[in-house]
Amino acid sequence: MKSIIKFHSIKTKLILFSLFLLMMPLVALSFFSYQQSKSSLEAVGKENLKNSVEITHEMIKMLHKEVETGRLPLAEAQETVKVAILGEKTAEGKRPLNENINLGDNGYIFVINQVGDTLAHPTNEGMNVWDLVDSKGLRWIQETVKVANKGGDFVTYEWPLPNTETPAKKIVYAKLDPHWGWVIGASTYTEEFDRPADYILKLTLIVMGITFALGIIIIWKYASGMARPINQVAEAMVLFAEGDLSRENIDIKSTDEIGKLASAMNQMHNKIKNMIDKILQASDLISRSSDELSQSAIEVKTGTEQVAVTMLDLATGAEKQAHHSSELTSFMENFTADLHETHKHGEHIRQASIEVLNLTNDGSRLMTSSNEQMAKIDDIVQNAVEKVKKLDASLGKFRN
Repeated sequence: MKSIIKFHSIKTKLILFSLFLLMMPLVALSFFSYQQSKSSLEAVGKENLKNSVEITHEMIKMLHKEVETGRLPLAEAQETVKVAILGEKTAEGKRPLNENINLGDNGYIFVINQVGDTLAHPTNEGMNVWDLVDSKGLRWIQETVKVANKGGDFVTYEWPLPNTETPAKKIVYAKLDPHWGWVIGASTYTEEFDRPADYILKLTLIVMGITFALGIIIIWKYASGMARPINQVAEAMVLFAEGDLSRENIDIKSTDEIGKLASAMNQMHNKIKNMIDKILQASDLISRSSDELSQSAIEVKTGTEQVAVTMLDLATGAEKQAHHSSELTSFMENFTADLHETHKHGEHIRQASIEVLNLTNDGSRLMTSSNEQMAKIDDIVQNAVEKVKKLDASLGKFRN
């Protein structure tokens, strides 16, 4: 499980993805460079074969003029051409490869006639090769004569490498000489063309390997620098999920997206800690309030029991009140009947009251008149009293 997680880590993915992006253009560049080089070198090699044949044709043309003028025998002119394209014939009947003609390590120019007799060849001079076939059964000598008679062209066949039985691709360009009737061909293994391309490929692979190694080191460091803070954030999240907030804030100095993520993580961490502190404070407050509430509940319970007793008494009283209410109802019915009767007499009383009120009013007027008369009498009496006092005073003086 650990290896799976490690394989699927962002660091591993980033390294693999970066290496993939790094290797794809290198591989593509190497492949296309190799193919382009191979194609170009094959074209150059073919052109070199063709030019070698054309040069030989020009040499034959010049020597043929000498033969026509009689200054040079034909056999000597033909031998001059053979020595020029290959070399002096040895006692064993073989000719060395001409080092001045660059057709590769195993490339050479040869001459045959229309029936396949070798007129100039490094090893088979004087032999008839008309029926030679390659590893695929192609009679390539006959094909060579055929294309030569058509104005010149290339023939590709397979032939064993020197001193081996391993067949390899070989190519020959042949063209008919109109002066002597020679079929002049230049052949070599195609791997001679590809050898510089193989060297370029090897060099490219070496450069690619060095680039790959440096890329691994650079990408590893870069991925580690990116994955480290992400892992720190992930570990902090795991601790948060387990309820552990004791870890310090993540110290990341980068200002990129990862830095912003770490900063947001630190802010969340601080806010959660503050929130938990407030929750703990609120819990303490709630705990104390809960104790007070429990005490109040006990008191409410006691009061409720008292209320229950009171309600029981009220219920008993209500029952008695209901009984009295029944009696009161009967009484009220009788009282209502008496009220009807009283209402009948009340009308007479009202009339009598009106008469009494009228009499009272008349009595009030009479009382008012009597009060006025009494006031007058009082004044008269007061005057009389004054006069008596004065008279008494006068009599007193007289007695003395």
